[in-house]
Amino acid sequence: MISILDCTIRDGSYATNYQWDNNHLRQIVNTLSKAGVPYIEIGNGTGLGMYRSNVFAKHDQEYFDNTIPYKNQSKIGAFLIPGIGEKDDIHKFKEEGGDFLRIGVNANEVYKALPYIEIAKNEGLEVFCNLMKSYSISTYQLAHSCSDLVNSAVDCIYIVDSAGGMTPMQIQKYFTAVKKLYDIKLGFHGHNNLLLANGNSYMAAINGASFVDATLMSLGRGAGNAQLESLVALFQKDRLIND
Repeated sequence: MISILDCTIRDGSYATNYQWDNNHLRQIVNTLSKAGVPYIEIGNGTGLGMYRSNVFAKHDQEYFDNTIPYKNQSKIGAFLIPGIGEKDDIHKFKEEGGDFLRIGVNANEVYKALPYIEIAKNEGLEVFCNLMKSYSISTYQLAHSCSDLVNSAVDCIYIVDSAGGMTPMQIQKYFTAVKKLYDIKLGFHGHNNLLLANGNSYMAAINGASFVDATLMSLGRGAGNAQLESLVALFQKDRLIND
């Protein structure tokens, strides 16, 4: 079965100029959790620590205070890009009640993620690694670059269509290449520049993805992300998620 990871708040912050209203944050998390969405990602677009370098970005603490207490049975996660987020940010997030962390690095720079994965695992967080711009390297290169991630005991590796330019056939090839070498959970994060975010997400799901990202009304950077409402209906139709 597929787990939906909602990133409306994090990826949608690009569309709100990082100015989410605190009441909206509480409503989004509370509503998603009551609807049974298991994973909810919060924070500014480029993740923990972004507020230190962008005057428009909300402070991480505001996100913590207005989301974590409202998660009910859902898991609350954050995003971190090494060099923007710092190691102390991981400790603070866990201390505030965070459940999972996604570490984003370019697909050809896996080594940057490894120290942060170790710290996050030691904090007891569920840890994902997002291989941003996955399409920028070949399927062979991406699959073999996952070796260090598998050895790091990361919980899931994400193939990421950062520019929304991938096609379903490409998705199939990347997932097949990784699945051929490793027994590890995979996820997919897609953007909608070619109006293929939902189609690509579906292709990921039937090719072994354990996690697929989506946002309410497709809200997100650029052309947006896979649309949560229609994607859930599609997955339910083919019994890829529980009703």
